[in-house]
Amino acid sequence: MSEQLTLYFHKVQLALAEANAPYRAYQVDLRNKPEWFTSKVNPVGQVPVVTYGGPNGEPDDPSSLSTKIAESNVILEFLADLYPDSGLLPKDPVLRAKGRDFAVGDHYTIADACISPHLARLKIVIETDIGNFPVGMGYKLGEELEGAKFAKFKKYVERMLDRPSFK
Repeated sequence: MSEQLTLYFHKVQLALAEANAPYRAYQVDLRNKPEWFTSKVNPVGQVPVVTYGGPNGEPDDPSSLSTKIAESNVILEFLADLYPDSGLLPKDPVLRAKGRDFAVGDHYTIADACISPHLARLKIVIETDIGNFPVGMGYKLGEELEGAKFAKFKKYVERMLDRPSFK
């Protein structure tokens, strides 16, 4: 798995932390992918990828007995199934459906893992005014988000960014 903090890797990393899942992370140069990555791990060449099962090996020689799982949302579902007590997806089918549908609930789910990296970047934008928009618009957005109509959203953002898995 790549340690570059793409939004995709970031949400998988959060889910791994929430599940208390042991893992080894490997960096892959996304601009100059090694041959072994596309031939043995993910022919599409995208990260993140999880190799699961089979004997442990080095990243450039993963076991042929291991399963390679790509696509961050698929990995999130896999982690929720592999660690059912993590709460990444509730056990109740109705609550599971809501957890997949980005319904804001009381428990951290894979939907929260998907949105949290965006919330972190939003925080950077409103605190630093860094972004691809006219100067001052990041600060202005931050001021707007301080309004009463965004109070629930603001609490949600704070709750997500204060989680131990996010630190």
